[in-house]
Amino acid sequence: MFTGVHPGDHRYVGAREPGDPSHPIHPELESIPKLLSRRGYKSSAIVSHTRILPEFGFGRGFDRFKLHKMAHDRWNTRETDTRATVDQLIEWLDVDVGNPNVFYFAHLFDAHYPYYPPRSLYDGDSVDYDVVQRFTDLRPDNSDYLKLVRSLDDPMDPQVLDEIKRYYGQSVDYIGSQLVRLFDRLETHGLYDDALIIITGDHGEEFGERGVYSHTSLYDENIRPAVLVKPPEGSDWSVPTETDELDILPTIARAVGESPPPYCPGIPWQEDIPDRTRITERIDPDWYNVSVEKEGIKGIFTYSDNFPDRPTEETIDRGPEYEEFYRLEAVREGDTGDHAESIDEDRKRHLRDKAASFVTKKPIVDDSGLAAETDQETREHLRQLGYF
Repeated sequence: MFTGVHPGDHRYVGAREPGDPSHPIHPELESIPKLLSRRGYKSSAIVSHTRILPEFGFGRGFDRFKLHKMAHDRWNTRETDTRATVDQLIEWLDVDVGNPNVFYFAHLFDAHYPYYPPRSLYDGDSVDYDVVQRFTDLRPDNSDYLKLVRSLDDPMDPQVLDEIKRYYGQSVDYIGSQLVRLFDRLETHGLYDDALIIITGDHGEEFGERGVYSHTSLYDENIRPAVLVKPPEGSDWSVPTETDELDILPTIARAVGESPPPYCPGIPWQEDIPDRTRITERIDPDWYNVSVEKEGIKGIFTYSDNFPDRPTEETIDRGPEYEEFYRLEAVREGDTGDHAESIDEDRKRHLRDKAASFVTKKPIVDDSGLAAETDQETREHLRQLGYF
């Protein structure tokens, strides 16, 4: 979202040790706050997790950057939550009144494992504090993806799952109630109508729909989080039905009169979005996943890892260790099964080839800076935007 490119291109794949900045966002890449800083924007960020700190490249371009840490081991007694974050945003907003160019980024962590709803929503005695531990003990081990997706055994207690999903829903509702406070303040200052507001998540969540839990796969429940957008009043564009987080930087760039970086595969929402191949990757220390969506069919391909980089060409030449194929219309109607048998081999091979081409393409950046080469599909998109 910050850079408009995939993890294998921006190079940051998460800190595996506290404070480990060994693989930050590549400094040669444009980011939303850097782009806006060039345009004279005063930018502020407040985050709730240590994986998105300035030392990992997230601070570039921001004038303010604050951490409101929410620790898993103190989730039920947390001192900061979305209310505190919105309080800080409102304080900054009050100070910045009069500046026509401001940008705020807020990372809100309440609706995350272990899913306890905020204390302000309940009497502590009414919550079963053992339910999350029971959920954790019952859910399958997420560390072995291949074993997980091949298993037909789901040991989860339905009552435990129902309670967890209720907590999760309460947390999402709480975030919404606090955002309303922020929007009210924007209206008080006369800023709401002209504001571009984007609300989304870095992932969704699986709750056993196919025996998988948490957010460790590229299944639709994980990579299609809600996207809520309010364009500025009077805009002549509307948000497309099929959005992509890769589109956010190009959309913001276009909104402030900039051209998106030529290497970004995303498309500004101000343009008509063509039928396109949608690619998502997950770089994990234990496996590598890449998903390819085209014309209503999705393939997820799992390879051996080459962490923190993409798999080698030799690994790709051997082929994926595991493949999944889904009809997206069926998935979104609740059919969570693998639909491989109903999809013809030519379409499977096309998705498989697209995945291999993506993984083995030259990175956008390397030690010498921005790479000059792009794949054919990206070049065609750039040509449509007028870069070639």
